[in-house]
Amino acid sequence: MNRRMLFLALAAISGLAAQTISHRLTATVPFPFDFQGKSMAAGRYEVTRTSVPNTLTVRNLATGDSVRIMTSSTSQVRDAAHGLLFDMSGGGYYFRAMVDAGTSLTYNLSPTRKQVEQARSIPAERVYIAAR
Repeated sequence: MNRRMLFLALAAISGLAAQTISHRLTATVPFPFDFQGKSMAAGRYEVTRTSVPNTLTVRNLATGDSVRIMTSSTSQVRDAAHGLLFDMSGGGYYFRAMVDAGTSLTYNLSPTRKQVEQARSIPAERVYIAAR
């Protein structure tokens, strides 16, 4: 009985560790961007889906600056690779979503008022950046 409990405990810990790793992505963003109203410089970023449901933290690895926000929705994706989605509109880039291949989900952010206004005059172009 003790061996069985030990095996189940190790399996659970391994599963949690694998699940945690799949929710943290790193990517190099070659342009400055807006993250829900906060200006973020170009650079290497870590995007983490936190333990709070549907919450993302975006952190600049060079400066340590970070922002946390709840996502507006999730959508199922098939055969997707880890990545970050941005909208380019009005001469600027806006963080739009995190694609997590480990869970096959995209964590979407609501567009800001500024994004909505800019999209009325010029449709936004979607930019995908691969992440690990």
